[in-house]
Amino acid sequence: MNFSFSFLLILIFLTASCTHRIASGTYRGTELISIASDNRFWPGIFKPDSNIDKSGNQWYHDVTIVIKKDSATIIKKPFYIKDGRKNYSSSSGGFYYYKGDIEYDKKDKTFTIFSSLDTCRFCPSSATATPLYTYEDYEIKRIKGKLLVKTNYEKDLIFQRQ
Repeated sequence: MNFSFSFLLILIFLTASCTHRIASGTYRGTELISIASDNRFWPGIFKPDSNIDKSGNQWYHDVTIVIKKDSATIIKKPFYIKDGRKNYSSSSGGFYYYKGDIEYDKKDKTFTIFSSLDTCRFCPSSATATPLYTYEDYEIKRIKGKLLVKTNYEKDLIFQRQ
C-alpha cells in the first residue's frame, strides 16, 4: 500500500512536470526601454541608442504576464532608476496592455506568447494616430517556477512567479 501510494505520487509529479502548459499565474520581470538621441522612448522592441535619458535616468518596463490556461495578458508599466531608487512614471515610457495565445513547440520544448495590443496609454503612435508596437511575441522556457523569456531583442530575461 505504501509503495503504490509513493509510486502514484511520483507518477503525478512526472506527469505534471511534462505538461505542455505553463502553470496559470502571475509572472513578473523587467525589460529595457530604449531611448533615442532625441529622447523618444521605445518599449523594448529594438534598441536605438541607450536606456538612459537626458536627465541620467535608466528606463525599464515592469512587465507582468498573467497566464490562464492557453492565454496570456502582458502589462508593461514604465519606471526609471535614479540614484539607485526605482521610480514609477505617470506618463513617460508608455503603458502597454497586450492579450494573446500561448503555443507549445514540442521540438524545442518552448512556449511562445503571440499577443496583440489591447490598450495603450502614453504610447508612441504614427502620424495617423495608430499606436506603434501593436504585436509582442515572447519565447519562453520553464525553469522551476520561473520563466526564461526571450523577446524580439532581449534574451535570458527571468520572470518570477508571484
